[in-house]
Amino acid sequence: MPTERQSGSGSPPPEQGTPTSDKRRRWETQWQQRAGADFQWYLSEPPPELVELMAREDLPGGGALDLGCGPGVATAS
Repeated sequence: MPTERQSGSGSPPPEQGTPTSDKRRRWETQWQQRAGADFQWYLSEPPPELVELMAREDLPGGGALDLGCGPGVATAS
């Protein structure tokens, strides 16, 4: 079920009836009505390559940063 999202920019929405407001309305409608599984980049499980890598005993210690989007299934601690 879609949830209402708020803009993080802090700026007010464009005035209604302007090309910018129409474009923004279409954008918001497009993304609010979709589920994560509708996108090819959405993963419901970690990729096999990540699972294999994390199982290695010779994996060096330290942190890693995964720059991406989605539900975080490709994140390990």
